[in-house]
Amino acid sequence: MFAVRAILIAAALSLPLCAADPCSTASFAGSYGLRLAGTSTISGSPAPFANLSRLVFDGEGGITGYSSVNFNGLLLGNPVTGTYQVSRDCSISWSLQDDSGAFQHFAGAVLPNGGRVDLRQTDSHIDAHGAMLRTSPACAASDVSPSYSLVLSGDATPLAGGDVPPTISAHGVLHIAGVSSATLVQTFEGTEVPADGTWSVESDCTFHFEFALPVKTGKTPVAMALRGILVNGGRQILAIQTNPATVVSAGFTAN
Repeated sequence: MFAVRAILIAAALSLPLCAADPCSTASFAGSYGLRLAGTSTISGSPAPFANLSRLVFDGEGGITGYSSVNFNGLLLGNPVTGTYQVSRDCSISWSLQDDSGAFQHFAGAVLPNGGRVDLRQTDSHIDAHGAMLRTSPACAASDVSPSYSLVLSGDATPLAGGDVPPTISAHGVLHIAGVSSATLVQTFEGTEVPADGTWSVESDCTFHFEFALPVKTGKTPVAMALRGILVNGGRQILAIQTNPATVVSAGFTAN
């Protein structure tokens, strides 16, 4: 009798552990920054685009936020609403509708700690992949790290001037020098080349960085205006270019 009672008690104690879902619609509540890039054939022929969104998942299947898309060199921005579902196998799917009534659909996998989703857009005219990472409900300048490694890449469109190369890429270190100034240092053939710029961060964790990207000798530096979102406690920034004529994705990682 004692043995049976012990078995029943052990079984009862184990129920909450078995019933607890590591991934669920409720457990995914919070604010996230999303960036993805790829090509779209919505206008007929393939054209590059990059998307940056800040989304709030309410834990009950609802989404609010805003989305900025640099499509073929033109920047579009809209508030969005949507719905989402997280399965027990940690797969997630969601749809967003902007204020024009258009829908977008996404799917991905939630990593074990719930702080990152590797995703793709599932609409038939889109070939794009990206990532979504947890961000804070609010940010301040103190959340920005003093130094980041920066990697960016993208393409110029026919709107670009003659001095803008058809493909754009850069690797460098961004040094935050003060309340609004920063310096991006790149190395070309063993020589460090600095480019001064300005930065700011908004209360919703939106990060802005403007600078002139050095190019080949004799060419005009390319003006860059990046908009990003501080994620992962400010240790990373997901960003896209907002100037017309170029579609660029960028990532900052704290050093």
